[in-house]
Amino acid sequence: MILKTSINGRGGEHSFFAFGGQLRKYAAVSIIIILCAACPKVDTIPKAEIRLDSDLERVQDERGWPGFAGYVKNVGPGSARGCDVSLKFYSDTTKSTLIGSYKTRPGFPLASNERHRFEIICSQCGSHNNIKSYKGAIHWVNEDWSEGNAVFESR
Repeated sequence: MILKTSINGRGGEHSFFAFGGQLRKYAAVSIIIILCAACPKVDTIPKAEIRLDSDLERVQDERGWPGFAGYVKNVGPGSARGCDVSLKFYSDTTKSTLIGSYKTRPGFPLASNERHRFEIICSQCGSHNNIKSYKGAIHWVNEDWSEGNAVFESR
């Protein structure tokens, strides 16, 4: 079947079946988009879960500056692309007078059940006697680029 059309005085012939074929393509694509949008999102990539895996021990660097060392461990089923550990040091037990804040990257990637050592030196603290308390945080990036966080602090 051939349709004859006239737009602005110009005539032309168009196949009805050719137009119907384009219509069927658009209909099929539309149905696929609707079905995909209705599907539930499935989270298939396992996530890391990183925790402090030891008590912090007192250390000093070669200049005599005080600091702390410890271990972080991935106890989750997934791997972490990267991991940061940060510590804030306080000169009082109420954690209201901040001496310094420092961050380190203990190692990456951090696979499931893997453990890494970290060390943070407080160059502004003078000695361990000046540090009365601390707060710490662990931040990591999972394989799917989502992020995770954990916190810890002195007793």
